[in-house]
Amino acid sequence: MGSSDLARSYIYKALKRYDGEDLSSLDADLVARIKHHLEVASNRLRLRNASSPCEESSPPEPTMTELSRYLAGLGPVDALDDETLWIGVACDLDYCLNDFGREYLEVLLERDPANVKWMIAAARWVWSLSGYDPTDRLRKSLGRLATRVSSFAAALSHLASQSQDWRVRNAASQALEVLNSGSAGYMHQEP
Repeated sequence: MGSSDLARSYIYKALKRYDGEDLSSLDADLVARIKHHLEVASNRLRLRNASSPCEESSPPEPTMTELSRYLAGLGPVDALDDETLWIGVACDLDYCLNDFGREYLEVLLERDPANVKWMIAAARWVWSLSGYDPTDRLRKSLGRLATRVSSFAAALSHLASQSQDWRVRNAASQALEVLNSGSAGYMHQEP
């Protein structure tokens, strides 16, 4: 890893990106959520590092690599609390991974289908920043949820017509479109 890669990997450096204008054209709520959860992750890692014996090679600040290892060591994703799931989503979106945090988002959606707004926003994030079309992965996630949760499609339909939050309504409609027809129309609609 080169020195610029190491510098980029510090969480505090990653956080600075979320204060700039570069990301202002994207979903402001998602930007704020990513930043918040990276801050929470950094604090967790600092506390963990402070309570463990000093390692001679431990960095002065938590790194994104350390965060990835921390998440991998926590056990099954479906046993994690919501805040930890969001840390996973934030980490994946910061790396702009093609899976857009869907491993964590699937659990969040299973717990509360209104989180569909975040899954759609995360897929849009990856497509906007990397150019990678995550529609197939989004469809697979939604399909898995529809298989695991018998009322999932009905819950999305209800949200699409009845939710008081317009973002949830739009995202539920877009998710149903992807689930039923495989369309990527969600990319061309307002976040």
